[in-house]
Amino acid sequence: MRIPLSWLGDYVDLALPLEALCHRLTMAGLETAPSDGGRVLESEVTPNRPDWLSVLGVAWEIAALCEMKLRLPDTAYQELGAAIDESVDITIADPDLCRRYSASLVRGVSVGPSPRWMQERLLAAGMRPINNIVDITNYVMLEYGQPLHAFDWDKIKGGKVIIRRAGQGERLTTLDGVNRALTPEILVIASAKEAIAVAGVMGGSDTEVSEATTNILLESASFSGRSVRRTSQKLGMRTEASIRFERGISAGLTVPALRRATRLFLEIAGGQAARDVKDLYPSPQECPEIRISQDDLSRTLGVDWALEQARRALELLGFATRNEGAALVVQPPLHRTDVMLMEDVVEEVARIIGYDAIPTTTLRGPLPEPKEDPLRSLEEEVRDILTGYGLQDIITYSLIGSRALEQVRYRGPEPIRLANPMSREQEVLRPTLRTNLLSGLATNQRYGEEGVWLFEAGKVFWPREGDLPDERRVVGAAICGPLADRSWLKKQREVDFYVAKGLIEGLLGHLGVQGVFEPAGDPFFIEGRAASVQAGNVNLGAVGEVHPVVLEQFDLQPRAVCYFEIDLERLLPHFRHVQRFQDLPRYPAVSQDLSILLDKGVASGMVLEIVQSFSLVRRVTIFDVFTGEQLPPGKKSLSFSILYQSPERTLTDEEVALVHRSIVERLGRELGASLRG
Repeated sequence: MRIPLSWLGDYVDLALPLEALCHRLTMAGLETAPSDGGRVLESEVTPNRPDWLSVLGVAWEIAALCEMKLRLPDTAYQELGAAIDESVDITIADPDLCRRYSASLVRGVSVGPSPRWMQERLLAAGMRPINNIVDITNYVMLEYGQPLHAFDWDKIKGGKVIIRRAGQGERLTTLDGVNRALTPEILVIASAKEAIAVAGVMGGSDTEVSEATTNILLESASFSGRSVRRTSQKLGMRTEASIRFERGISAGLTVPALRRATRLFLEIAGGQAARDVKDLYPSPQECPEIRISQDDLSRTLGVDWALEQARRALELLGFATRNEGAALVVQPPLHRTDVMLMEDVVEEVARIIGYDAIPTTTLRGPLPEPKEDPLRSLEEEVRDILTGYGLQDIITYSLIGSRALEQVRYRGPEPIRLANPMSREQEVLRPTLRTNLLSGLATNQRYGEEGVWLFEAGKVFWPREGDLPDERRVVGAAICGPLADRSWLKKQREVDFYVAKGLIEGLLGHLGVQGVFEPAGDPFFIEGRAASVQAGNVNLGAVGEVHPVVLEQFDLQPRAVCYFEIDLERLLPHFRHVQRFQDLPRYPAVSQDLSILLDKGVASGMVLEIVQSFSLVRRVTIFDVFTGEQLPPGKKSLSFSILYQSPERTLTDEEVALVHRSIVERLGRELGASLRG
């Protein structure tokens, strides 16, 4: 924003030297610097301060910083014409996109060059003079920050103005001479027959002011910033008006800016103004009233400034204030749409009094007690364990594509879709980590990595009817490749189901959780090489070898890829925060092997559960599983080693033999197992 100093001087006395003034403004948050030999003030405007895109907005800052009174422009003028309602009919068809629409009517103007002083100020501000009518609208826009547009009233067909969405296939030739296709998302200003302007962006050439124009309808409106921004992007048109509307302009500015421009019309272009102005405001918005107290100032800023000191600073900025008990009730001025909260008001006080007036002090008061988050503690513990096992922790995006879910044969809850996705790869919130981890695996393989062990601990999102999504913390892992680097000392072994199952067993063991594995059917995994992970009859997740069809979808190499995913929220109730340790056994152990025949459909976990239920059994290890023609049809051989031990005494051969026979008898009775000869 470029502001001639002579223009600022109309509203406030520039008592400070220019360098000192720029420094004060910069300290208050407005980056400024002199240019053009000290005749123009250059400012960098932040997105949250649309008022700084106006001369008056900057003048308010200077007046407050220098503790001076602001001189506001005169907006009064004689209304000698007939009432505007007799000639002008205005309708707001879409009030959600147009909050307020104000207009004045001036007849008998003379279009010509604007005065030299106005042209010089516009040129210094970076705008090209055109004629007195257009120059006045630009001048007042720069002055108030409120865009205006002048229509040739005689060219508006039917004498009717309608603010509506564009019709499908409707077209408009704008002032830059381009014939543009409009869509129903675009708000337009229309006559009774056709669109005559793109609301908040640019007018149309059919109603353009020319040298032959004598009657002017002047528009001053408040349009939806979001709508103007989308229209500007869609049409590829970024104008001074759209820049201001995008940042949010108070609807309260429309009438003051309208009257200021109408007064300048009468002074510079002559003519006669209609009585009254047309002002449509379907849903008036009141300026917020914000209460602040002495405690609010002290707590937020850490200084004991008096409330009266804060009141003086706010009134210098144009805030209305009144005392209400021990508090101060504050109402922001029309141009300050960014002030909504108590903290916003306190910030204004600090800006004007000066941040350098806040002394540097040490921390005061008790520090808040940290709140323990058991779920986060569990997640960090899981990260440490898996990292210790050699897995690489990765972080991926929460947004994925719908096709990616089809690729992993997803069968869970319906994913949550974005209303306006940026791309096909970011259409839904991920309900599982499968797609992210397999994509990460594929990326690493493309770079020549063989053994890739990845995991991620993060959130997945499930729909929850009538409420926000259920954000669940889970951990997932995808592994593939050899277990160790190539060596001539031993044969290379690839990752398989049992490796992934062993990782989960180790993870749960470190957490003090007794896990149970049950056969599972999931099209994501190879049939017969997948299991659900349970604890206390609660399903924690799944583990298995990924189906080759899924691997093809991600261009993964045709080798075994194992995957597991655990729901940390379901795991949390079983997590033992305190590990309990036992003394080393003082008495010797006895080891015996056992080989049994049983049906192929009997899971080995069922055998282990029975064997481990005997009190003298310390450990059970399966060391062989065999199926083949040497065995009866439908049978398999299971061999395992049992370690017997008592914490109280040395076991005798008779005691071990008795327990051993009892195990065999129970296996036969409950699982139909028999000793293998």
